[in-house]
Amino acid sequence: MKLIVITNPDETENEAALISAIIESKLADIHFRKPSFSEEEAEAYLLQFPLGIRENIVTHTHPQLTEKLQLKGVHFTGNTKHTIAYYDAIDCSKSISTHSYDEITECHTSLNYYFLSPIFQSISKQGYGGNAFDKLELAAFLSNHKEKSIIALGGIDMQHIAACKSLGFAGVAVLGSVWQLYQKTKSINEVLAYLKTLRSVWEQ
Repeated sequence: MKLIVITNPDETENEAALISAIIESKLADIHFRKPSFSEEEAEAYLLQFPLGIRENIVTHTHPQLTEKLQLKGVHFTGNTKHTIAYYDAIDCSKSISTHSYDEITECHTSLNYYFLSPIFQSISKQGYGGNAFDKLELAAFLSNHKEKSIIALGGIDMQHIAACKSLGFAGVAVLGSVWQLYQKTKSINEVLAYLKTLRSVWEQ
């Protein structure tokens, strides 16, 4: 199972400490996504982390920082997917956000994995998602494209983790459920316990 935590788009108190703890625990991978950040702000944010932590972070924001800061990889979005070819020769993780089956089947073959969303009702974006994919069609598509390593995104929490496995996803990406828990509890240990439980439910 691939478990990915996407950073909160807004800055959160003591966020760097939580990200470092998640990476050190090896419970989940980290995707850095701060769409409002300038390149300078993104670089300053990432430089908070020593190289041993930073080299485990994939960036959605300003992909050109991947090489400069020795990040783990780059995640392409609608705004940056035109740069995919440039990264062909760069030895790093490469992934992309998609919202339809066609986007996945027509996409570049060198990518390591694909986000598909929204699978369930979004936790972080009210009113987004919920019925985007017929679940029988989705299961059939995933069964026929196992080589693509497709990751579920959108409304992923404890309630939906088992369903994602049953549908045939290679893993999940979480955002709202993690950051809402952290903002409520202010506890790194509770977030780590939550991620550990997600993994445990998947492995049952």
